[in-house]
Amino acid sequence: MKTGRVVVALIAVAAVALAGALGGGFGPPAQAQTDNTDRQILEAFYQATGGDNWTDNTNWLSDKPLGEWHGITTDADGRVTELVIFGNRLTGEIPPELGGLTNLQVLVLDGASLTGEIPPELGGLTNLRVLILSGTQLTGAIPAELGRLTNLEQLALYGTQLTGAIPAALGGLPNLWELNLSSNQLSGAIPVELGGLPSLSLLTLSSNQLTGSIPVALGGLTNLGELDLSSNQLSGGIPAELGDIVYLGRLFLSGNPLTGCIPAGLRGVDNGWPDDDPDHDLDQLGLPDCGAAPPAAEPGAPCLRGDIAVGYSLVVYEGGSSADLEACSSNQLSGGIPAELGDIVYLGRLFLSGNPLTGCIPAGLRGVDNGWPDDDPDHDLDQLGLPDCGAAPRRRQSPAPRACAATSPWDTASSSTKAAASRTWKPARSGTASRRCTLSWTERGYRTASGCRRS
Repeated sequence: MKTGRVVVALIAVAAVALAGALGGGFGPPAQAQTDNTDRQILEAFYQATGGDNWTDNTNWLSDKPLGEWHGITTDADGRVTELVIFGNRLTGEIPPELGGLTNLQVLVLDGASLTGEIPPELGGLTNLRVLILSGTQLTGAIPAELGRLTNLEQLALYGTQLTGAIPAALGGLPNLWELNLSSNQLSGAIPVELGGLPSLSLLTLSSNQLTGSIPVALGGLTNLGELDLSSNQLSGGIPAELGDIVYLGRLFLSGNPLTGCIPAGLRGVDNGWPDDDPDHDLDQLGLPDCGAAPPAAEPGAPCLRGDIAVGYSLVVYEGGSSADLEACSSNQLSGGIPAELGDIVYLGRLFLSGNPLTGCIPAGLRGVDNGWPDDDPDHDLDQLGLPDCGAAPRRRQSPAPRACAATSPWDTASSSTKAAASRTWKPARSGTASRRCTLSWTERGYRTASGCRRS
């Protein structure tokens, strides 16, 4: 009799187990299974981050509800919705298992000594609204998978050791209002896709190694209240479109080699320190206001300033005389040498040295008489220390002879003087043998027209 009861009991247990395996109603509730899954994931997190040495590990690894574990918040069903731990002597790497907390909405591991890379599995936390991993020792690149977190509102990865480029995929987060990636080692250009974040209010990318220009697309961030791009390697001009952002209240651009001028719409934005000097940060750029008259120069200051290819301004010492202007010989023209100068057919003499020009020397300007002494036509260009632009220099058409003034001393010179002087000059380059090397008079004395040299 007892044997029969045992057999029946075993059959019943087997039926329950089979029903559970098949998803029947006899197995453990589905909620209990997911709760166990969350528990297992948290246990893996505890082990990976040195939980035994945490400052506070209250109730971790206990049988108590997960909502009573330090730093854990759960919903009514016992699923983990928040994991928030500040400092707490966390060490080690973030385990990829965290990507399995499918109900997680807030993940904050701030000020911890975490190392390693950000697991790309975190991109599977589709309910995540807040992700803060700041003040850690995380390295590597920002996973592009974070661009799948379409519910994300706050992304703060500042003060870590992240490298590489900013993923363009972050520009596809429609609910993101804060993006703080400052104080890392990020490089490359600012993705133009960031200009498509409709909810963005705070964009901080300061203290990185970002290069390239400031994207014009950032001017489309209509809800932006603070923009901090300071202390990078950004170049080029400041987009005037930034001045169209109605709610922009704080702006920081200093610490970048920007050029051009400051758009009028950005003056008065609170970008200074201390607060009673709202333009302090922009003033650090040393740029003039767009459209404003150039400042008066001090005695002996360079006369021409600006980009030689874009435009420059003539700055004369305030209160100076015409003699000061005539003595103005030094400049600070910057940028590259426009290749269009090489299209001037009759350009006979060219002097550009003494300016901080960059780039290369257009092929069409090689061979122009721009030197002193006259037997070194490229002497002045050589002083720039720039390479040729790659193409072989083309031969230039010799300029037309210069006419002598009717009252020049040449007209009153004796025939023997003219004959002696003319014999001392001959064509400078082949192809001009039949060309007459006409002498003219300048305030420096007798000079030959361009294209001749002394024999």
